[in-house]
Formats: sequence, structure tokens, C-alpha cells
Amino acid sequence: MNKLCRQVSIESPGPVVHDCVFSFSVPIPETPPGGVRVKVVCAGACYRSRRSLASSTEDTTSSPAHHGVRDSALFAGFEVAGVVEEVDDAAEGAPAVGERVVVYPFDGCPQGYAEYVSVPDPKCVIPLPASVPLSVAAMLPSGALRALNTIKVAQQTSPTSCKLLVVGTGGLALWTVRIAQCIAPKMHITVASLRDEGLQLAQASK
Repeated sequence: MNKLCRQVSIESPGPVVHDCVFSFSVPIPETPPGGVRVKVVCAGACYRSRRSLASSTEDTTSSPAHHGVRDSALFAGFEVAGVVEEVDDAAEGAPAVGERVVVYPFDGCPQGYAEYVSVPDPKCVIPLPASVPLSVAAMLPSGALRALNTIKVAQQTSPTSCKLLVVGTGGLALWTVRIAQCIAPKMHITVASLRDEGLQLAQASK
């Protein structure tokens, strides 16, 4: 039998149960072939939008508030920072056991409000410099790392005359502007926003 660990869900109150935070005992995830298992230290307050249905016989951890319905958006925290706890023998280029890492969000990324998460692709486990606290690193995956990936893809598409249009001035947009200024100073960036204060924030982030 697998050992158990704790997992937390944050849910909307239902017709029977009025609490919003639930703690479950779930099996510690196996280290996937060629992948790694990470012990979670910090997880961001972020949500998914996917939804799935399951009957009580198929889903042994159905929500106490919404019987038979499991909404993955309610399992928060796919922005994960922690320590590599186990590495599969077939994993190539994976960080070493004990190394501090952040997990890049991927399709099927497990909820981070648990003691452990498994990552099938070592490329999604990114080592952290000693100067970056894990509490700060947990804020980076869905903002800074996605912005960085966007900039690098844009550079590869048009390496000589790269132009980037940033729509809006939310967190991801401001990350994009700031990172582009640092690693791609020759990139031409246009910011489109309906709010004057948003443009001021974008200007201030340069």
C-alpha cells in the first residue's frame, strides 16, 4: 500500500457542507518513468478552469460539498516550488535529489496544495539559484516563466527585427515587458490597454 500524504482543496460551499477548505489523505504520487517527484514547500494561489465529472463509485475523493462533481479549478496551486525528493533512473538532465526547484506548468500539472507532486518531464523542473527564496519562486511559473517562453519564441521566429504586441497590463503582461527589457533590449514592444493607469504601470516596469 502506498504511503499517504496530505492534499488541500479550496471549494465553494455546497448544499450540505458550508466549509470551503478541505484536507484529504491521498497516496504519495509515484515517481513517473523518466521523471521526478518534488516535495512541495510553497505553492501559488492559482486555479485551473478545467472541469470533470465523476460518479461516487469512480471518484473516491469526491468533494464533500459537491457530491459526484470534481472541479479541478478547486484544487489550487499549480505554481509549485520545492525540493527534488526522488529522480527516476531513466530521467535525463534532471536536477539532483535535494536541489531547490520550481515546476513549470504543463498539461496535466497536479495540484500543488499537496505534500508531493510528480513531474513526468525533467525539463519542467527548473533549478533555482540560491538567491531566490522558494516563497518568491512559487510566484514565477504562470507569470514570469510563461513570459520568458513567449519572448524566446518571438526571438526565434524573427531574430533580426522582433516586435511584440502585449495586450493588457495584468501580471503576465507586466512580466513580459520587464523580462523583454532585460534579455531582449532591442525588441520593439507595443502595449495596448484601455486604462491609462495600465499604460503607466507598463511604462514604469521598463
